[in-house]
Amino acid sequence: MEIEVFPIGGYSYIGKNMSAIRIDDKIIIIDIGINVDKVSQFGEREDITNKPLKELYDLDIIPDDSILENYKDKVKAIILTHGHLDHIGAVNFIAPKYNVPIYASPYTIELIKQQEKEYGIILPNDLKKISPNSSIKISEDISINFINITHSIPQSLMIDIQTNKGHIIFSGDFKFDNFPIIGKKPDKEKLKKIGKEGVLLLICETTRVEENSKSQSEIIEKYMLYDVLHSIDTKGIIITTFSSHIARLKSIIELSKEINRKPIFIGRSLGKYISAAENINLYNFSKEAEVYFDPRDYKKVLERVEKNKEEYLLIVTGHQGEPGSILDRLARGEYNFDLSNTTVIFANNIIPHPINEANRKILEERLKRRKAEIIKDIHVSGHGKSQDHIMLLKMLNPEYIIPNHGDINKKASYYNIASDYGYTLGEDIFFLEDYQRKIFNI
Repeated sequence: MEIEVFPIGGYSYIGKNMSAIRIDDKIIIIDIGINVDKVSQFGEREDITNKPLKELYDLDIIPDDSILENYKDKVKAIILTHGHLDHIGAVNFIAPKYNVPIYASPYTIELIKQQEKEYGIILPNDLKKISPNSSIKISEDISINFINITHSIPQSLMIDIQTNKGHIIFSGDFKFDNFPIIGKKPDKEKLKKIGKEGVLLLICETTRVEENSKSQSEIIEKYMLYDVLHSIDTKGIIITTFSSHIARLKSIIELSKEINRKPIFIGRSLGKYISAAENINLYNFSKEAEVYFDPRDYKKVLERVEKNKEEYLLIVTGHQGEPGSILDRLARGEYNFDLSNTTVIFANNIIPHPINEANRKILEERLKRRKAEIIKDIHVSGHGKSQDHIMLLKMLNPEYIIPNHGDINKKASYYNIASDYGYTLGEDIFFLEDYQRKIFNI
């Protein structure tokens, strides 16, 4: 059996993720994302609909899949690990080239449907909802098993491509969260069983691998927010965080009620992810809070809150300092909203990229000039750290490893861990860059 890995995006740096795996004459595509850091310069993160397709390629915003040009007839399926834009944001632009179904969890499929409306590009591909711990058959000798895993967005999946000679595992973005706010714990028993059956290849993300720790549970984040909210004495409270982090948004609603404040969500991307969660009955935000994602409503809502700040808790877009986000507009003074006697909580980290770092620095300076108090870094990561990776290695004991979703420094940190378990660079662990294919003869 011949296995070939096509690293199309996400192997030279974090973002624009797209992989293809060929098993003999059959190819499976995994994820088709955008380069979120490049997109951020255009305003609120998802706003790429006004860019021509050629420009999206030229600006390195969407993956260059020309490496598959001569293999289109071999592609049998597109699999999406989860609903973050760096994994699904380019699906509407690229998937129509391949006449195959798209398989993803219900929440991810719902986000794809929202992208169809947003981008104005209806996918000709069949959208097939699959649940964690289910399977599909690609051919007589290839099945795909979907393994429940935890991340910072609901219904994330680890992908197991099962062949007649063993398993190929694609980790997706993951951490081992033993106390998730939404959804089930990671299916460790399933992973251990697969490891005993034999793993030929592990393709594994490396986003936080250099941090010598275990990634904390999201329930720790909830307690951090609980502590902070009970320490604030300002009239106004504003929280900004990842719009896709449904579990965290749910926690904020619950904590808001504990301090007797009405939660109000404002912002386009918040509306997008909240609507998707409601459409599949994941959580009823509209029953528990006010949600506004139509710009025509913002001014009126903020004027109402301004009059009685102590009664409300605002949750807004703008955690990375994105131009045009609600927090950015508040900091610029575009709304009649006094930020003095107001605390702004950043329940997130800064995604390490020069554009994000510059935008956040500018935003924070503007907030300070308007007399807002700032509390930063109330956050736990959705990505596995060193101990999470050690756990996965021990469960799977793969024959070969390809680290992805990171630059050379991330891969080197991963190798420092893997070498302790007997792996040797160039023999059974390989560093690939985008478009640098690798063939394994099993």
